[in-house]
Amino acid sequence: MKGSGAGGVVRFRENGFVRATPSAAGAVLGVMKRGGALPFGGEVTDDGWIAVNYRGSVGWVAGRLAKCEGGNT
Repeated sequence: MKGSGAGGVVRFRENGFVRATPSAAGAVLGVMKRGGALPFGGEVTDDGWIAVNYRGSVGWVAGRLAKCEGGNT
């Protein structure tokens, strides 16, 4: 996993799942709607999964569904 700084938000480009692990097979923690945003969790995997802060825990979002904005992302 590569670090991508801290701060900023992850904004959803379309509806998508927040998962417990950076994988399509990861357990679903929640669903976000297009335009929704979560705090950036400080990491992006080599295959594009973005870490987010979801209800006080680390969650993962597929990079094709969202983009990092602001901060040092």
